[in-house]
Amino acid sequence: IIHSGRGIPEEYIRQMFGTDQCEVEDAIGLSICHKILKLMNGDVQYLREADRCSFIISAELALVQEAVRA
Repeated sequence: IIHSGRGIPEEYIRQMFGTDQCEVEDAIGLSICHKILKLMNGDVQYLREADRCSFIISAELALVQEAVRA
């Protein structure tokens, strides 16, 4: 997920990846996403560059097999 804006404030990122309770509403959403990905045996990484910021997410998804028709 790439955002071409200013990026996310460092405080939000610390709250997302930390164990402290979130104090800012936006950071709460990021923290919830991080926890959901952890439950899916996944992870989220934050990458800040000069002109954009990115979230790189990974998660395990179950393989769904097509049902056999009779």
